[in-house]
Amino acid sequence: MIDGHADGYTGRYEVICPACGDDPGLSYDQVPPDLQKIRGPSQSVAGGLAAFHVHVGLADAAPTGAALT
Repeated sequence: MIDGHADGYTGRYEVICPACGDDPGLSYDQVPPDLQKIRGPSQSVAGGLAAFHVHVGLADAAPTGAALT
């Protein structure tokens, strides 16, 4: 989102983890490959949340049936 408007919306969701050094101001292609693996993309919000839970070690907290897509 930029100024409240979707900019380049693709229908995919990314996990951006500033604690890992990721910069939300950079695009997927601008971050190093290790951060790209964390980002995803996921096909759904549920998939993005599940990926985040796995990333931070809360895999058991992921919603039941949330696929990492």
